[in-house]
Amino acid sequence: MHISDSNANVTVSEVKGDLDVDNRFGSVRADAIHGSADVDSSNGSVTLNDVAGNVKIHTSFASAFVKNARGAVDIQNQNGAISVSGLAIACHPITLQTTFSSIKVSVPASGGYDLQAGHRSATSRRTSGDDDHPEHRLGG
Repeated sequence: MHISDSNANVTVSEVKGDLDVDNRFGSVRADAIHGSADVDSSNGSVTLNDVAGNVKIHTSFASAFVKNARGAVDIQNQNGAISVSGLAIACHPITLQTTFSSIKVSVPASGGYDLQAGHRSATSRRTSGDDDHPEHRLGG
């Protein structure tokens, strides 16, 4: 499914395949995606829940939230926070990049992940399961 929009919010659920969204000046929310999700957005938050495949988000000036992704996660953000949780136990690459905001990622305690996270002028935090341990801090 491909959606291109501007100056409006995009909300979808129960997508039977891959989702591709290009949106400006509005939020994007997608739930129950039975494939991969690729979102290019600016000036509106991105929230993806229950993605069966890979997640790729490119956004700016708003937050990006991903919960329950089963594949690789790649989020590139500028001036917006990133939060990733509920990842699958199977190990997939996670790449998170933002500027002037925070990164928070929770990985399963029993999973082994390749996590790449970077930020400028912000704080990052990695938690294992629901624990919040200072020794897991990525920066800040």
